[in-house]
Amino acid sequence: MDPALIIVTALTIGAANALKTVSEAAIVDSYNGLKELIKSKYDSINIELVEKDPKSESRQEVVKEEIEAANLSKDKEVIEKASQLIQIANSKIDRAMFSEIGVEIREVDGNNLEVKRINSNSRGVLISNSRFSGNISVTDVDSAGSDKKKH
Repeated sequence: MDPALIIVTALTIGAANALKTVSEAAIVDSYNGLKELIKSKYDSINIELVEKDPKSESRQEVVKEEIEAANLSKDKEVIEKASQLIQIANSKIDRAMFSEIGVEIREVDGNNLEVKRINSNSRGVLISNSRFSGNISVTDVDSAGSDKKKH
């Protein structure tokens, strides 16, 4: 995964979790650590944009551009902290959040892709700016407004 995207993903997860009434302490602690690290080294990164609306793709894109402009995506300490936050979130995040998000795959360059058994309250599967040299299989997607057929 692109280092800038790792950082933006971690910031988005942390900001979204921080907005919940019952937040996962490990995610909040990791997010606060990442945020402080970035602010101490790169004051030009406007993390507050993502905090105001973590679901906004346009805000995420602006922060990603700032990260790339500041060469933050080459900072191994920041990337490591961001990766740790994503790992913590993957192990702790509640299933309700996943059902709201569905699956979003962006900026992937790979061989094969298989996505199956997705149940989402909003978007089912979104794949953008990605290239695959082999097979792509997306099955058993149930999203808001779907007719419950396999897609």
